[in-house]
Amino acid sequence: MFAFLVEDVDKVQSDLDMLSAWTETAGKQLTESIDKAVLQGIYASAHASNMGTTAGATSSAYDLGTSGSQIALTKDSIVDKIAECASVLDEQNVPNDGKRWMVLPPVFTNLLIRSDLKDVSMTGEGSSPIRNGIWGKVDRFTIYQSNHVKSVTDTYTTWYCMFGHPLALSFAAQLEKTETIKSQDTFGDIVRGLMVYGYGVTKTEALGVLYACKG
Repeated sequence: MFAFLVEDVDKVQSDLDMLSAWTETAGKQLTESIDKAVLQGIYASAHASNMGTTAGATSSAYDLGTSGSQIALTKDSIVDKIAECASVLDEQNVPNDGKRWMVLPPVFTNLLIRSDLKDVSMTGEGSSPIRNGIWGKVDRFTIYQSNHVKSVTDTYTTWYCMFGHPLALSFAAQLEKTETIKSQDTFGDIVRGLMVYGYGVTKTEALGVLYACKG
């Protein structure tokens, strides 16, 4: 739910459409809130073979970190660790159809931009990420950045970096109602809206977690 007041004096004195501007801002804040709720609400539902120190449904060969033994990522190791996450999904027979994704906090996308991804051939994109600011793909993952990746203090700040495929999740959202009413306390309009949403993990085998800190 969101609500804000547009005072009449602001509407008169401003040459901007304050109602539209603040409605857009409210929409962005709702998006941030939903992003945070989803990212911090699903990490614990990943399949047991897609996390931990013996990840890999058939090989148990990949160390994706666990409490007290997180992975320390550096600019020299992050690409290799992302490749291991891709192999974890391969061992679960997750589709390799270009839809795989990974969400990283800014501290790790910073490592990526200083890694071997400076070589365009690593991403398959038309220009290097260090030039255009677009992460593109790393070993079949589309890389997304978010400040809402779940973090904890485990000696060091450590993040639950999720990766997976759209098959892993279901999500629905609907803006139920918006309305404008006159303020009872001042001269102006109160704009408020209600959005409902829901999400869930539908296929745990298509969701994994890399538990990592900055090395």
